Amino acid sequence: MRSICSIASLLLLALAVSAQEPPKPYVDPSLLSRATKVSGFDADRVNRHFYVLKNGGAVEITAKDPNDEATVKAIQSHLKKESDLWTKGNFESVTSVYGRPPEGTAQLKKLRDEVTYAVVQEENGAVVRMLTVNPSAKSAIHDYLKFQIDQLKTGDPTSPQD
Repeated sequence: MRSICSIASLLLLALAVSAQEPPKPYVDPSLLSRATKVSGFDADRVNRHFYVLKNGGAVEITAKDPNDEATVKAIQSHLKKESDLWTKGNFESVTSVYGRPPEGTAQLKKLRDEVTYAVVQEENGAVVRMLTVNPSAKSAIHDYLKFQIDQLKTGDPTSPQD
């Protein structure tokens, strides 16, 4: 009887361990601190996703708690401001977050008239869509997004999606 209880206990322990979320990949805390400072919202209170698309890409930031109105408003304001800056070829705030210019930014500055940036507000955040028909600009957008996927360990696909 004692061995049956031991086996049952081990099975319950194994189930409890397997039910836990997998550990999150390590992201440099100083990078997240700089992101909080630049964006105006706590980096730990948001989800970030980067979409490499056939016609460009997108940056999506949403509040983990959709009822956190202050964070939602800060996300929307931040992405509007960033979109306006990127339209002018200004990527300084993103550079200050990563401590160096992200891949693709030199090309995006040069080809700024070839990319359309559009902010779409969502209930719990916002998305900046980056659209182009220029192959060089598209490649720069992809490099820019892949850099951020790598740095923030989002796990987003790095090959172009529809």
